[in-house]
Amino acid sequence: MIFLCFSHFLPGLGLTQIPQIQKTEIAFRPNDPKSYEAYVLNIVRFLEKYKDSAQKDDMIFEDCGSVPSELKERGEFNNERGERKVCRFKLEWLGNCSGLNDETYGYKDGKPCVIIKLNRVLGFKPKASPLAEPGMWMSRSRLDVALHWYEKRL
Repeated sequence: MIFLCFSHFLPGLGLTQIPQIQKTEIAFRPNDPKSYEAYVLNIVRFLEKYKDSAQKDDMIFEDCGSVPSELKERGEFNNERGERKVCRFKLEWLGNCSGLNDETYGYKDGKPCVIIKLNRVLGFKPKASPLAEPGMWMSRSRLDVALHWYEKRL
């Protein structure tokens, strides 16, 4: 079970689930690739923009380190271009959900990947609440959840 809390003080904060589904459930049979093909294609399409080949433009992207880290100040907003540079995102950071080692994103093993994308809210800097510390709920759960935060260009 994953709990995502949104404060009413953050108007416009939205949530997108990848693969996008028409219902609130993801139903498939691990032994039937056709039953999860649409889910996998949805993830493949979403992750295309995070491939190294799609993040080559140094006017848009910059290297911010080899591992995800704390939120970094991205510098001044460039009024001429209407955006700030954005950190390059490495698919490897998604581990088993990167598609690099498993082209079915866990579906063939009955352990599907679901990517949760939050819309950007200008000026929002996430801070963990003591109640949201991973140790408090992970010790009681066998769920392996990887969370990666990065800034997206406007």
